[in-house]
Amino acid sequence: MVREYNKRGNMENFIKETMMGFFMDTSSHSSLTANKAKMLIKAFVYNIINIMKNIECF
Repeated sequence: MVREYNKRGNMENFIKETMMGFFMDTSSHSSLTANKAKMLIKAFVYNIINIMKNIECF
C-alpha cells in the first residue's frame, strides 16, 4: 500500500512540474485546435527533457 501511495505522490509531482514549468494550466488561444496543438508541443518537449534527465545528460 505504501508503494502505491508513493507512486501516486510521485505522479502528482510530475503533474505539478508540468503545469508550473511548461505553463500547461493556461489556454492562451480561443481556438480549441490551437490550444491542443500548443499542449501537444509542450508535452513533447516535457518528455524529451525527462528522457534526458533519465540518461543524465543534464
